Amino acid sequence: MKAEMPPGDGVIVISTKLNNEKIPEWFISHVKNGESTDVEFKGFIIFDLKVAEFKYPIEQRASIKTDILSGISFKGGDVSVGPVKLRIKFVEIRWGEVKQDYIEILTLATIYNDNLVPVPVTKFRYSIEMNGVKVSEGVSNVGTVIPPKSEATITLVSRIDNRMLAEWFVEHIRNRERTEMRVLIKPFVEAMGKEFSFPLESESTFKTRIFGCSMHFLDSLPAKEVWGVIGMKFWGYCF
Repeated sequence: MKAEMPPGDGVIVISTKLNNEKIPEWFISHVKNGESTDVEFKGFIIFDLKVAEFKYPIEQRASIKTDILSGISFKGGDVSVGPVKLRIKFVEIRWGEVKQDYIEILTLATIYNDNLVPVPVTKFRYSIEMNGVKVSEGVSNVGTVIPPKSEATITLVSRIDNRMLAEWFVEHIRNRERTEMRVLIKPFVEAMGKEFSFPLESESTFKTRIFGCSMHFLDSLPAKEVWGVIGMKFWGYCF
């Protein structure tokens, strides 16, 4: 990339490309590291002084910290599932196994059975959308029985398909580093020889600031990383 600087003050726009194929690998490491990532940007500006070239190094570091699961919440209270009455007392969300192909999200639901008979929870369906990209969808068996007039904690395991993370990341950047996350979990219970289901739904938002500046800021600049030049001195801007 080449640019010419007129005499006096000027601005050089530097652009680079991210390899989207590396996004799943990065996200896996981000989750494994407690949703924390250190970003390091290094490069050079080469000045053609006609008689010689002058190479000036530029470097920037930043940290990305997220808390993606904190915004996920499910409404508790009483639910009628066919002839069965249940009470959602407490729901906890946490990360599960982090593998090369998938990342687990664990939903631990404490449910009270307000009936005189045991209620088997047989399976559940789940889907997760991030900015309209379906990153998770499936059915899992549960096999937990809630005793009568008692409560039980049921672990529901959803899996994010890591192959979909690159597509999500593109939409995340297009949306100015903002993601609308929608989670739908539908447990199935068995009663009177039939299966009945009830939904657990959550909508949340999380943001990032991947190229957060550790230098100076200029809010009027466009949404891209820009480096200014005055003589041989540089200052960094970000959005």
